[in-house]
Amino acid sequence: MGGLLFHIGNHQKFGKPAEWIRQLGKRIVKLDVEDWGVEKAFCKIGEGDVDWSAVRAARAGIRYTGWATAEVAGGGRDRCAEILANMRKHLLGARGGARPAGRSHGLRQMFALPRWLGGW
Repeated sequence: MGGLLFHIGNHQKFGKPAEWIRQLGKRIVKLDVEDWGVEKAFCKIGEGDVDWSAVRAARAGIRYTGWATAEVAGGGRDRCAEILANMRKHLLGARGGARPAGRSHGLRQMFALPRWLGGW
């Protein structure tokens, strides 16, 4: 059985990712998390034009529990920690990028960092 790899930022360039997520529904098997903006093009998660609250609502609406990976420029320890914090904040809705407390986010954590980097 196949499925779709959905690029959030790529779809922002041409439309609204949340609408696509709702339409594609259970066919989505992986999310590539990136941001895109009219003024910044591809940029850090949270610095573009993606409506992350709408993306979170759409993801919850289709009960997505698959993989999510950051498709952004990498770097050292500090950059990796920043990416994780941005994904937690914008994709999961965690305050300040902290690990969501007392609840399951329902995503497989391909973006999780080792404990020594402040990961899960």
